[in-house]
Amino acid sequence: MMGNRVFGCDDCQIVCPWNRFAKPSREQDFQPRHGLENAELAQMFLWDEPTFLRKTEGGPLRRAGYERWLRNLAVGLGNAPSTIPVIEALKARRCLAAGEGARGVGACPARGGMNLLGGYAASAALR
Repeated sequence: MMGNRVFGCDDCQIVCPWNRFAKPSREQDFQPRHGLENAELAQMFLWDEPTFLRKTEGGPLRRAGYERWLRNLAVGLGNAPSTIPVIEALKARRCLAAGEGARGVGACPARGGMNLLGGYAASAALR
């Protein structure tokens, strides 16, 4: 299960046997960029494409592209606790009907009616 992770890079860093020898780097290229280390999923889900492009400049998240970014965030938010910010973010993108909790995320249009979950039913995507 994906849980509330958006991309797997952190998991790979955690399990890599070579990283037990690594020490934190002061090299600027290896420092978190654009405040993403403290970003909230619900807040990032509301970014428009220009904001996504600006905040992911120079980093690997840019390779995923805006639409896959939104898809992964939708799944992560669907797996997150149903807090007010999560529910409001999902409603803002028309991912929830009134009264549904975060588990009710389904066909979530990003732009022009696109289904963020790639055609999968929400129940299958969130298992």
